[in-house]
Amino acid sequence: MAAKSKNSSAKLPQTDREWGCVLRQLRAWATEDEETFFRPWICLVLDMEEGNPIGIETFPQKPETQEIMGLLTKTMRAPLPSAKIKAGRPRCIHLFSDGLQQSLEQLLQALEVASTQATLPDEAQEALNAMIGDLEASLNQDAPDIAGLLSVPEVTPQLVGGLFAAAAAFYRAAPWGDLSEEFPLAITVPPEQSPRFVQLMGAAGMEYGVAMYKKWADLERMYEGVDSIDEVLPESGGHSLNFDAPHLLPFADLDAIETYRWEIADEMAYPMPVIYTRSKAVLRPSKDDLLWYEAALWAIPAFREQLKSDQKGGFDPLEVTIPIETHHGVVNVTIKYPGGELPTEGRTLNPGQWELLDDEEDEEEMEEDDELDDEEEFDLPDRRGMERQIRNIVGKSSATKLDQAQDLMYSAWEERNPAKRIAAAHKALAMSPDCADAYVLLAEEEADTVGRAAELYRKGVEAGERALGKAFFKEYSGEFWAILESRPYMRAREGLAHCLWQMGKLVEAQQHFTEMLLLNPGDNQGVRYSLLTLFLEMGQEDKASGLLQTYSDDARAAWGYTKALLEYRRSGASSEANRLLQEALRWNGHVPAYLSGQKRIPNQLPETVEFGGASEAIEYVASFLRYWQRTPGAVQWMQQIAANKPSVPPKNAKETKKSSRQRH
Repeated sequence: MAAKSKNSSAKLPQTDREWGCVLRQLRAWATEDEETFFRPWICLVLDMEEGNPIGIETFPQKPETQEIMGLLTKTMRAPLPSAKIKAGRPRCIHLFSDGLQQSLEQLLQALEVASTQATLPDEAQEALNAMIGDLEASLNQDAPDIAGLLSVPEVTPQLVGGLFAAAAAFYRAAPWGDLSEEFPLAITVPPEQSPRFVQLMGAAGMEYGVAMYKKWADLERMYEGVDSIDEVLPESGGHSLNFDAPHLLPFADLDAIETYRWEIADEMAYPMPVIYTRSKAVLRPSKDDLLWYEAALWAIPAFREQLKSDQKGGFDPLEVTIPIETHHGVVNVTIKYPGGELPTEGRTLNPGQWELLDDEEDEEEMEEDDELDDEEEFDLPDRRGMERQIRNIVGKSSATKLDQAQDLMYSAWEERNPAKRIAAAHKALAMSPDCADAYVLLAEEEADTVGRAAELYRKGVEAGERALGKAFFKEYSGEFWAILESRPYMRAREGLAHCLWQMGKLVEAQQHFTEMLLLNPGDNQGVRYSLLTLFLEMGQEDKASGLLQTYSDDARAAWGYTKALLEYRRSGASSEANRLLQEALRWNGHVPAYLSGQKRIPNQLPETVEFGGASEAIEYVASFLRYWQRTPGAVQWMQQIAANKPSVPPKNAKETKKSSRQRH
């Protein structure tokens, strides 16, 4: 192919024209699959007499010599029509990018075309920059305009280098695996005398880094019911340092990273300190803020090593001062855990969609991974409403007020209008205060805070206990779900347990889940998955292992991967641990990408879960990532086994279910 191109070009007439050739990497990002981003390269062939482009081609990576030569010969045979010049070989080609003349000289000589390594005149350089700038602007039209860190007054390359070194060490330590967002840290960095408050992001796998608040009231506001981010953001803006892929950084920062060799921990761990403002502008922190981040990022992993478990999913309170070596000297950083008590009961249940979170794209990505078609994902019926059919089959009458109220709730579950559903629930309670499902619906759709939802669920549990009676519990314990009348009570109790969990009442939540499994060992509600997570959260590995054994035939990701994790904790990379992990990989090969951070968990969990698919992997990792992160070497071990063991899900793993579990 190459030889043919040379021969056909050599037969073309030679002209007196002189050309130029420029190779440049664009300051823009492109993608073919919405996952893998790259900076394209552009190669331009210019007519030096008019200064116009006569040949152009873009490449996903730096082109090889033969690719550049291919563009040149193509231009000789067919220049761009807009150039209005005839085909032919130029007398000389001036190569305006380093190294081009050395690599192309002999190939051009074979075509009897001279070449020189040259520098574009200033006027031509300005015109070229403007031309390429227009192309870059069109590619970057959706990207926010963010300044580079070195544009901040008094910020030097040495200062940013110190910050990046601290950020790399922080990312490798992954302290977010232990330190929950519910228990922020209060961090005082001299010369400041008042603490700032930090929440660590990363336990759920969506985003990694720290959110920083200069006032406790600003953090508390995050737990209030809000409709938009404007209601939550402090007037001074929302401060955070995130770890992201390079395509999310300003090009000024990327250029500086290359120039100054600032440290980066991972290809997904480029540090991005920013301030989000109510005006939607994205600003860079001040010099003092960057110095604060550097000291805090060094101090947090050292502080984590001193924390002691309280055996309840958290740590004993602690306040210590740690001397930290920064790029500008030793700083005595004081950290307090917890930094304050957040009003979890008042935390909003249904926040508005924040414009800074791109949930829609995350959902689309998840759906593509699972290869779900529109029919599968559209309007799945509420299974609770379908229970009416079972009631009719068994010939249950609607003689009592409670029966009539429950019939109304069956209709409410099928109603698509939220206002009508809520109205039906209130009407059902007016008929019978013992209608547990009415409280369940109100907790799901009318309650605006976790505390209010818990109150409604608790009333639902009490209503169910009254309706069933003590004798029912004795007679049907062990087969509850098979008795239709028990289901509203079980739904209310599950909802209450989840709310208690969100409010930090782990012991009480665990008690509810445990007793629910005694009432219904068949576990139609999937309570065992929540209980397994709680056992791990509270450091109760023996109970977790016992639960895994009780349901040993469960082939879902939560069971397979957690079995492997617990065995790794006991015996390291033993043959048994390897066998269990390989078995888990056969059932769901999507999990490693999310556990390792190669793929981020979407901001919104999938509505439905396909066993063996990406949606199941997302659901598992969202709940269990922190336990892998808390186990030294576990993620690396998993990656090594996964790399050597291609995974093919069993054919019978394709089953779709409604997701009922919540993220904590």
